[in-house]
Amino acid sequence: MSLAKSRQRKPIVDWKKATITKPSFLGTRVIDDYDLQKALSYIDWDPFFQSWQIRGKYPNRTYPKIFNDKTVGAEARKLYDNA
Repeated sequence: MSLAKSRQRKPIVDWKKATITKPSFLGTRVIDDYDLQKALSYIDWDPFFQSWQIRGKYPNRTYPKIFNDKTVGAEARKLYDNA
């Protein structure tokens, strides 16, 4: 789609009629007893490995395939286990 066509199709928001919903909670929330196994599936480990400069080669570049990489797989596994 061209830029001109995209600009024609842009959404129009009437901010005077828009309703803003107040969040149900503001601030920091502490969760004391939460099973970390439930949270593991939501963690994006790729930036974690990249910050340690552990980058596999395609197709083993991203988590969890990085553990299969011949060059950095063992080190990635060790770092992950320590985390």
